[in-house]
Amino acid sequence: MEESREFISKMRFFLEDAFKDNRAVLNEFGYNDYAEARKSHVEMQRYLTVLHTTATKYSTELIAVGFDQAAISGIKTTFDKLLNANNAQKYYKGERLTITQQRIELMNATWEIVLNVCKAGKIIYADNPAKYKQYVIYESSSNTGSDIYQGEVAATETITIIVDGITPSTVLTLHS
Repeated sequence: MEESREFISKMRFFLEDAFKDNRAVLNEFGYNDYAEARKSHVEMQRYLTVLHTTATKYSTELIAVGFDQAAISGIKTTFDKLLNANNAQKYYKGERLTITQQRIELMNATWEIVLNVCKAGKIIYADNPAKYKQYVIYESSSNTGSDIYQGEVAATETITIIVDGITPSTVLTLHS
């Protein structure tokens, strides 16, 4: 989109030079439609198609002010780049579910390896409490390894506490 906008911005200089006194011809090039076209890929594609068709129609006038045939062909090239980028983006959006699934599978496989290493470490260091503790996986994400929290919780803070015995029917009372 950005490349399309830059191309159109450069082209406008030549259009205004060639047709400075003819607003109707400028509108044939889509001057009235550009504000909307610059916001949407689909509209920009439509705009570039109109721009190329009209530039081909008025090629003599454009070439006379320095916008040569290669530049006119550049409109189609810009359109093709935008179309390809848009298609690639749509393809990627469809592919995200597969990529996410693959990432989850890889992370789960890695987690299984970690669990096996920890199990082996507990067996190997069963007689060495310090080394044994290095292979214990705690459910808490806190640095202390404890899920018990006592104290005040700031309004912008979240504390996760896991306590054995809590069921969906357990009633918790929080004090402020």
